[in-house]
Amino acid sequence: MQLDFVFTILTLVFLEQETFANDSPSGLIEDSTVAGKACLKMANDSFFRARELYPDQAFSPWILEVVDNCDREMRWYIEYYKDKVALKPEWLAFEFLIFDDEGSVSLATWPELNDKLWAPYKNKDGSWSFQSAHGGWLSVDENGTISADENATESSRNFRILILFASGENAEEAAGVHCIKSAHGTFLSQPGSTDVRLVSKCGSCDQWILEESVSMVYPKPKCSSGQSSLSAHRDGSVAIKYTFLFANEQWRPFKNEKGSWSFQSAHGTWLQAKADGTVSLQTHLGADGQFWLQSIEGPALVTSTELMLKTTTTTTVEIPSKNDEVSSNSNSNMNSIDANSNVIENASPDQLLPVERIEDSTAAGQACLKTAHGTFLRGRNRRPEIAFHQWDLEVADHCDDALRWYIEYYNQQVMLKPEWNTFYVLIAKLDGFVSLTMNPSDSERMWNPLKNKDGSWSFRSVHGGWLSVHKNGTINTVQNSNDSTKKFMLESRKEFAFYSSLSSFSQDNANEAAGHRCIKSAHHTYLRNRKRESSWRVSFDLDLYSTCNEQEHWNIEPHADKVMLKPVSMNEAFLSAARDGSISVTFTFNFANQQWRPFKNENGSWSFQSAHGTWLHVRSDGKYELATNVGADGTFWLELCNSVDELVPFFHHNNNKNSNNDNNRSTINSNYYLFFLHHIHLYFNCSSFYNSWAFFFIFHNCFPIDCFLYITNYFTCNFHHYFPEIFSDNPSTAASVTLQPEDDKGAIIPSWPREFIVITVVAAILIVCLIIASVFFYRRDAMLKKEIKKNERKVESQRKLLPEDVESNSVEDHTRL
Repeated sequence: MQLDFVFTILTLVFLEQETFANDSPSGLIEDSTVAGKACLKMANDSFFRARELYPDQAFSPWILEVVDNCDREMRWYIEYYKDKVALKPEWLAFEFLIFDDEGSVSLATWPELNDKLWAPYKNKDGSWSFQSAHGGWLSVDENGTISADENATESSRNFRILILFASGENAEEAAGVHCIKSAHGTFLSQPGSTDVRLVSKCGSCDQWILEESVSMVYPKPKCSSGQSSLSAHRDGSVAIKYTFLFANEQWRPFKNEKGSWSFQSAHGTWLQAKADGTVSLQTHLGADGQFWLQSIEGPALVTSTELMLKTTTTTTVEIPSKNDEVSSNSNSNMNSIDANSNVIENASPDQLLPVERIEDSTAAGQACLKTAHGTFLRGRNRRPEIAFHQWDLEVADHCDDALRWYIEYYNQQVMLKPEWNTFYVLIAKLDGFVSLTMNPSDSERMWNPLKNKDGSWSFRSVHGGWLSVHKNGTINTVQNSNDSTKKFMLESRKEFAFYSSLSSFSQDNANEAAGHRCIKSAHHTYLRNRKRESSWRVSFDLDLYSTCNEQEHWNIEPHADKVMLKPVSMNEAFLSAARDGSISVTFTFNFANQQWRPFKNENGSWSFQSAHGTWLHVRSDGKYELATNVGADGTFWLELCNSVDELVPFFHHNNNKNSNNDNNRSTINSNYYLFFLHHIHLYFNCSSFYNSWAFFFIFHNCFPIDCFLYITNYFTCNFHHYFPEIFSDNPSTAASVTLQPEDDKGAIIPSWPREFIVITVVAAILIVCLIIASVFFYRRDAMLKKEIKKNERKVESQRKLLPEDVESNSVEDHTRL
């Protein structure tokens, strides 16, 4: 009898599982190789697309529809987001296909992350299905209705993906620190800007860190910031992007049969390194898309084969100096290269680079470039009467303001701009041609500044050529470096970095200065972002204040060896240094203007140098400026401000040695109130909350819960002003805030601090008053509506009792009344 019962139970379980399996999609495997640019073809040979409803109108809404053909306008961007994908119309990259818990599907601009991600599943027949986070399947029924239905049939939820590639390989094997070598013997490198180039040898800073994430990798330059990564753009370009690692920075590694690797972007394109030295993305995988992952063992040397190969592809050649250990075989190979080569002209390795030439970025600032011939390099508009006329390069025999150059930092490189027209940038072409151009590519406008032993400077382009001015006035870049034409003296420049009688400087890691800080000047004033309102606009600028409140809080973000100063109240704004010496808070992103180089002084203070070589100053009269030297006005102290970093330690001010005692739970429980205030502080960003429309909304539509959130937010943002002893760095002062007293066994007896009781009582009274006010206004509105309806019924009853001839006159009188 018992066996029969057990058999019956097992049979029912088996039938239930089989029924569930029949209801669930069969043969579905989670797979992200669907990424790319494709049309979504349904089982009835129609296509699912997004279309602009009114093409002739700006900001027209987009709709979803079903059509019978596939063209470029109907394709979708299917982008990787770890193990999920996002669906975006090709012609509207800011719109995402989203879903809700009711099963509806629509397009939205920058929605929440969980609302736009779909789990891709590959069916046995090769079609694809997309499941939302709520379990619904993207489907199109017979009537053309588009939804996310949990019970969708296979024919309505299966899509054929056109233009796709093969499946990928596990990314764990590709992860690690590697040199990425192309099929042409060159190596991927990041020259310090956002550009990606090819070099003939792989040095320490030419290596890449391939971080594995699910089935993808993030290629990061080894010597760059941790937030920078190789990014693939939809237009087919490749660049280094300083951003959060997301879809554009994800690459899927494929291992080929011969051991090489290929990398597919989130857009379905492939990384390619061509023979002409360019790096791009292609829709098909060829020989240019194969790479070898190599590691550096010992000093990297340039072999004669690689050097001759590079001669035919690009002019970038780096030869080790005499301090490097170069074997006799390497020397003989280098000297055996043909004398007619356009890279090396019968020069020994010792002659190829100036002795003790060291990379240095202290050249930044405003200066004239004096050549070895006593002339000056300048840019000039030959036709100033013509608007937007092309600027030319020439040499002059004197130096004045019109001949100076702006030398701007860009990581470890610089850009050269004429002072009187900073829209133009000095660029270098691969063939050695030098000119002034507007909006050049990153690879052309960057120069490596190197300081010679005699105090002069040389500038090397990313192509390996040296900026040269010859005696006859010719301006170009040349490869050999044993020539005085590549030396420039920086004259009539304002004295900038590293020379001050105040203290000696040492460049410190920007991470030490990073965080939420109050920036205190030498005159005990604080930098702040001040909001200025007029009748027609709201603006923000820099100001000084005597205490550190919400508007004086700054978020110091590290970027390589520089920092960006962002006011916490407007986190998307930047403290910007202009070339004319002015300082402002800007919302436009200019990477150079918003970079500051932090220097830590011997007395613990900090100084900030702009990309133009000037220093941030606050004077005793309350003025702020950019100065050419440091001085006492250029020193600042970084103090902790009231932020998340300072709220968290407050919940750990328990110094009791019996902290594991169960009675100590009362300490944690009694801090629940503060913990709630802390998370309200995280949700509303203090001053940004005050500056938002939510502030206006709450005081005009004051529901009790909204007002309570505002009150708690106000107290958390101003807590350290009311009770500074709570946030004291002194352990004894902090310990006095812990719950006291203790019992005989050393356990803390629960008690409420007086300050929190006062805050709680005040908040409770305000909430009760708000509730009473809300009830009063609600009842008053209800009574008014009731009185109006009563009067209307009274007038209606009186009108029915009157004769017809009197009724019209009465109605007219009532209307006039």
